[in-house]
Amino acid sequence: GNATIYAYGAKGEVLSKLQINVTDGSDMTAVAGDYSGLFNYRGTWWYLKNGYVQKDYVGVVSNKNGWWYVENGKIDFTYNGFAQNSNGWWYLEDGKVTFQNNDITSGTVKGQSGWWYVRNSKVDFSCNSVEKNENGWWYVHNGKVDFGYTGVAKNKNGWWRILEGKVDFSCN
Repeated sequence: GNATIYAYGAKGEVLSKLQINVTDGSDMTAVAGDYSGLFNYRGTWWYLKNGYVQKDYVGVVSNKNGWWYVENGKIDFTYNGFAQNSNGWWYLEDGKVTFQNNDITSGTVKGQSGWWYVRNSKVDFSCNSVEKNENGWWYVHNGKVDFGYTGVAKNKNGWWRILEGKVDFSCN
């Protein structure tokens, strides 16, 4: 429902009053004004749009402290994995985009599980190359390791024989 918050001065005079709207039994569904962004309320960071908690939002939201994973309207500081915003798909560590991940990283992107080519923590869907991670050298097609590919592919070092997505170093 609707409520009014009053701010009183030292002599008891009303300094300010603010109309707020609280819905669905929560004390945090609507916040005064039309604020949009991340908002710290009692130690929890909430994602607000036009003053309302975005309880259905899942994705990446930025503020002056970084880019954060938001689920059910609040930052999840324990999340490790992929999420998206209007700038693309990002790999997050402990709920934050570090912009430091440069690897082939396992996870789910666009509803597809796989190994994804990540540069500066962002999935690079334009990558069509042979790239490496700690498990070996892999054929990457449209940003994802293609485990079904057998043939030849190139990178900056030359052409490589690929067997089920992985460079076959035994081939001469």
